[in-house]
Amino acid sequence: MTAPALVPGARPGATLAASSLLNSSRQIGASLGLAALGTAAHERTGAALTPGALTDGYALGLTLGAALLAAAVLIALVVLPRSAWPAPARHGGERDALLARDWPVPAPSPWKIATGKVVPA
Repeated sequence: MTAPALVPGARPGATLAASSLLNSSRQIGASLGLAALGTAAHERTGAALTPGALTDGYALGLTLGAALLAAAVLIALVVLPRSAWPAPARHGGERDALLARDWPVPAPSPWKIATGKVVPA
């Protein structure tokens, strides 16, 4: 996706900076989240490296991740504004007439491609 599509509320001159800030925030959030879940799993596992202790640690980490995901979905459903679905595109009409008018596109002449000069037709 392009930067304006990701950050529609940004000013036209600031879309690249806003997109970069959004991307950095996602990366940092994912890193911190993974570190927190790994720390919780390690605390549950403790010093024991038995398969049962490791399974308990991973189970806690994955359960916390699932709970955080469910909480995020609930928050998104409550907080984000709902918008109507866009109307389906009609077939035919002005758009198809414009496309038909411009088709087929004439190929450039081999002389123009080789020399870069425009030759009158």
